[in-house]
Amino acid sequence: MGTNYYMMIKDKELVTKYFDNEYELTDSPYFGYEVHIMKLSYGWKPLFEWHGNAYKSVEDMLKFLEFHRMDIEIFDEYGKQYTIEGLKEEFTSHVNREPKYMKHIPEGIPNHIFGGRDYLVESTEDDYDIKMPYDHVEYHKLDPYSERRYIDESREPLYFHDKDGYDFTKECFA
Repeated sequence: MGTNYYMMIKDKELVTKYFDNEYELTDSPYFGYEVHIMKLSYGWKPLFEWHGNAYKSVEDMLKFLEFHRMDIEIFDEYGKQYTIEGLKEEFTSHVNREPKYMKHIPEGIPNHIFGGRDYLVESTEDDYDIKMPYDHVEYHKLDPYSERRYIDESREPLYFHDKDGYDFTKECFA
């Protein structure tokens, strides 16, 4: 569970130039073209959707939004509107939380409350494998059973970092 953030664009020429085959036609919050920006989920770093024709980093995304501020509005999936600065506050506050240090237990330990097994347990700063909020790239390196490490047979990674270490994916969000 998390919150998705979108650009809303009315200009078809703009959306096809920068986001060809990466948008959806929608009528909510108004009729226009919806382009996914990112998803925020508790316990995870923000996950940005890659739009290589428009930008290739979070820094470039913010510049793109600023340059096109007259043509683009930003909304979350619940209809709340954001300024560019408000969007930036959303993801930076999400990243800047106090970290929890987690140890990976490959065989897992029984979860007596919810059933199943836990593979990550809270640990200490001196003995951990990954920090929470989880980095998507690092998390999938720890999980040898993950079937979702790659986008396709070309072995293109499902998750990767931009130049500043933000998590990106080229996969479409549902």
